Amino acid sequence: MTNNEEDDVHVDRLEKMIQDMEDHFMHQPDILNSLVDDSKNLLYPGCNDKFSRLSTTLRLCKLKVKHSWSDKSFTEMLQLFGEILLTSNVLPTSTYQTKKVLCPMGMNVKKMHASPNDCVLFQNEHEDPDICPKCHSIHFFPPQLVTKPTKKELAK
Repeated sequence: MTNNEEDDVHVDRLEKMIQDMEDHFMHQPDILNSLVDDSKNLLYPGCNDKFSRLSTTLRLCKLKVKHSWSDKSFTEMLQLFGEILLTSNVLPTSTYQTKKVLCPMGMNVKKMHASPNDCVLFQNEHEDPDICPKCHSIHFFPPQLVTKPTKKELAK
């Protein structure tokens, strides 16, 4: 499948997703209206029809997750894109703003801890162990190994 075909499928899925959500947000019309507006609001005037605020935000978040970008690096990338695009663009400028766009769709964020070598997610049956069952690395550092600076040290 070419990128253009993937984009067309993505836009079709987004429209279907919003239609499916209408019943869910029937009693919250502000949220539904926001999603519909974001799905129709082009990224900037004259932009290709397939790049709405919602579709672009969703695609960028998929990349963030796929490539394990930190919130800080994602925010910096959004800010750079904001400088590159026309000043009238509607791309979110931070991870926080991005989450505000997507969370009404039920795409809430759940943080999970992973072993330092990314071999296990500490959830379900591995939720509480202190040591990774595969690589035997420490899940959390014991509090005595982590020292926070005192107020006096910070004042220096």
